[in-house]
Amino acid sequence: LSHVNLASHLHDVLALLAKKKTYLYQEGIDKHNKENALSQAQKLEKWALIPTTFTVAGGELGPTLKLKGGPTADKYRTIINSMYAESP
Repeated sequence: LSHVNLASHLHDVLALLAKKKTYLYQEGIDKHNKENALSQAQKLEKWALIPTTFTVAGGELGPTLKLKGGPTADKYRTIINSMYAESP
């Protein structure tokens, strides 16, 4: 295999793995919604994977490791907005 073919093949494999990971997360969410959500308000409908780990240094977590909702929402506003821009 040439470097170009290998890179293309690796890209395809990584894309397939990303789809599989997304599918597995969706399966878990669907299971939760079916078994645990007592009302429509408790169902998780929109979600996205954030390509990083939340840390104190990154500003997403406070010193007691609690999520800082406002700053985190501000930091990932583009991802959040894109979730609601898509049709259901």
